[in-house]
Amino acid sequence: MIEAPAITDFNGLFAMLYARSKDTPAKAFWDAEALHPAIFRALRMDRAEDGAIYAALAFRLYRSPDGPRILAAFPAPKIDDDDWLGIETVLSWDPVKDAAQVMGDPVPQIVGVPSDHAETALFASPFPFLRALAEARAQWFVKRRHIASAWHSVAEPDHTPGLLLIGAPDKVRWPIHDLQRGIIAHGLNPQDINRALLRQAHVPRAFAAPSEIRSAA
Repeated sequence: MIEAPAITDFNGLFAMLYARSKDTPAKAFWDAEALHPAIFRALRMDRAEDGAIYAALAFRLYRSPDGPRILAAFPAPKIDDDDWLGIETVLSWDPVKDAAQVMGDPVPQIVGVPSDHAETALFASPFPFLRALAEARAQWFVKRRHIASAWHSVAEPDHTPGLLLIGAPDKVRWPIHDLQRGIIAHGLNPQDINRALLRQAHVPRAFAAPSEIRSAA
């Protein structure tokens, strides 16, 4: 006798099918063209170099009404992913102007992942941020071949190199509680970042109390 699937199984299946049917930035990334020569040119990578193919799989060429764009997914799909449902954010990058915005949410914001280490890299320009992502992916892929074996698998990590600032520092919501001790500012004035962080952290300030002694009439 074949048992009927549990209702929760059907609910999960329908939810997945509905998510796959929706037009989202993640789906647009998935359907865009992978490994196009324009991706390698924009990131200044040689396709023939070791690890370049894996590095480029985090990017897609997307032909928008405003012109071609390079899309980057965060987190990037893993090698064995068969859909786009794990993608949370898609960055749309114009490599000619080196300008970027979050696809579907073009407002000032922070993109990326704070580092687990003592310092997090913060980028003002999309190119060095995306290039650092590509380099981290290529380096990991090359190392993986030397440490993986039939009995020892290597988990595929998130290679995001830090944070990308889109817009003015005082216009974004900073992930204050996720940041570690230091922020390394690339192409940014650290004082501007510190002022924005202090304003959003709501650090208390002390003021002198008014004197209780009245001056003589």
